[in-house]
Amino acid sequence: MPFVYVPVPIGHLGLWAIVACLGLCGAFLQIRAYSSGEAVIVAPMQYSQILWATAYGMLLFGETPDRTTLLGAAVIIGSGIYIVLRERGKPGSLQPVLTTEGKAQTLAPRPPVLRRILNWH
Repeated sequence: MPFVYVPVPIGHLGLWAIVACLGLCGAFLQIRAYSSGEAVIVAPMQYSQILWATAYGMLLFGETPDRTTLLGAAVIIGSGIYIVLRERGKPGSLQPVLTTEGKAQTLAPRPPVLRRILNWH
């Protein structure tokens, strides 16, 4: 590192701040999705990240996925779609996880700002 280190240009710090803010917003939106929807529906939607990463890799970096990558992505995405279709018709559990006995003691208190942002009670 001492022989190849180049200081980060000041202009890049602004771009890093934008990336950090977008990542934070994405994390908050993901938390909102899990708090308002069923996990069995929300979780497989994250598999779309594979498609986005592939598209960005092809468009921005000229990368093309090989056969094994495409096969693996197809298995992962296919299993997510299968789970969504399988669980769609099932009724929810009789008792939500957050109201089970002893759960309240394990949750850390939520800061007022975060509670307001995520609309938690």
